[in-house]
Amino acid sequence: MKVHELVTRCARAGESADPMNSVREVLESLRSNLADIEGTLQHIPGTGGNARQIFYRAPELVMLKVCFPNGRRTPPHDHGTWAAILLLSGEEKNTLYRRESGALRKAGHVTLARGSILTMRPDTVHVAECVGDAPASACMSTAATSWSCRGGCGTRRPSRSTRSSGRSTRPSRALPRQRRARPWLKPGSSRPRPPRTSRSRRAGRRARRAPGRGGKAPCRPAPAP
Repeated sequence: MKVHELVTRCARAGESADPMNSVREVLESLRSNLADIEGTLQHIPGTGGNARQIFYRAPELVMLKVCFPNGRRTPPHDHGTWAAILLLSGEEKNTLYRRESGALRKAGHVTLARGSILTMRPDTVHVAECVGDAPASACMSTAATSWSCRGGCGTRRPSRSTRSSGRSTRPSRALPRQRRARPWLKPGSSRPRPPRTSRSRRAGRRARRAPGRGGKAPCRPAPAP
């Protein structure tokens, strides 16, 4: 199977009235060709952000390969849209959460093996973790959104106000990062002050000025007669 054949079948399913279930049916029909799909996507690393994961992008569908090394665990996140995952190799545990009064409550977990398929709705929050000895790689199909190509693995994290087990989650990577404060800049000035001399450098200068090391002896008042 070639990449364009895989993309064509999933893209047609993504244009249907029920894209999530239609794409799932396509993935179920490909279970017998896992070795071919894995070899077809072998040139895609699947790690290092969307630039090294996405192999097809269109207004209605995004397809990417995601690879998790052993022990890798994602933070709680949702995809903001439906998603269908076909596990190509390894073993992956997905812990599912539901939102209750602005908090995340554990709803269960699903362990995926080679050939397993997991579909998620837009409001599904989950944590993906590689639990096997070998890396877990998967082919994921999802609808394109305004943020799906900016965060890692096409994911977005819940807002800071969403809490799970009393602990707040980090903000989304898709949000623009704030510039770090520069306290050494004076108000209305764009020129930074010169760096201060460290204590070790000042101590070295005093040592070089000491007598017997080529420096001048410090001036001392003459003793009274």
